[in-house]
Amino acid sequence: MKRIITALAVFAVLFSAVSCGTKAKVAPGRTEIQEVFSSKEYRSDRDFIRAVGTAISPNESMAKKQARLDAREQIAQGVNTVIKMLTQNYQNQYGLGTDTDFASKFQSMSNEVVNATLNGAVEKDSKLFMLNDGRYQSYICVEYPKAAMEEALKGAAQSISKEAKYNIDFQEYQFKKAFDAAMAEYAESQK
Repeated sequence: MKRIITALAVFAVLFSAVSCGTKAKVAPGRTEIQEVFSSKEYRSDRDFIRAVGTAISPNESMAKKQARLDAREQIAQGVNTVIKMLTQNYQNQYGLGTDTDFASKFQSMSNEVVNATLNGAVEKDSKLFMLNDGRYQSYICVEYPKAAMEEALKGAAQSISKEAKYNIDFQEYQFKKAFDAAMAEYAESQK
């Protein structure tokens, strides 16, 4: 009886050690990949719009340039998304509906802000890998602070509000409220 209990105890210990040490299985023919710069600190949030660009090239500097360009294009798309949400919220809030003149003014403002953003976007982090075939793979994370975008938007919005037709109480606290809501909505969409 003592031998049976000892044998069962040894079997239980061995079984638990083996089962705890096994890895989760991935379907045959598939490999799980850990993405570079995929952690929370590299995603857009309420304070920054961030983007990760990647590129592969036989030339190291070209891989870096293409990755940086890819990230900056994604930043521009993020800024455009925030401005579009801000425009829609503002039009709805002030009952402007589908006023195409107002929308085109905001589109013009969007282009100005995107240009300012691309000039002010900074590299947060980068990694460079050499692939087995001798080509380079570059990853670059670029970020742009919400505060700088807010300042650029304020300047553009003030030029719109100077026109008599659109002098609609575009006060700073109302703008900040709409901007914060748009940034929060954008941050949520990036999760």
